[in-house]
Amino acid sequence: MGFDVLIFWTLDGAHAVKKKVFEKLDRQIQDGFRQCLEMGCKMWLCSSAAATFNIKEDEVVDGVKIMGIASFYEYAADAKIVLTW
Repeated sequence: MGFDVLIFWTLDGAHAVKKKVFEKLDRQIQDGFRQCLEMGCKMWLCSSAAATFNIKEDEVVDGVKIMGIASFYEYAADAKIVLTW
């Protein structure tokens, strides 16, 4: 549809992109996640959340990058829509 999508995983959501947790999620959720990546959706894990929960880069689902909040702010600065919850 022409949208540039970034999902920034933070706080307790950080656990969802940890391989050991992700592998236990319902298969439909895993498939939807992978489809998002295949369609070009960017997935970033907040570096502070990763540090807080001791999540290392090699423990994160393939396709997810660990990035800082400043990188998110820079990315979102020109966005037409930013949804948060």
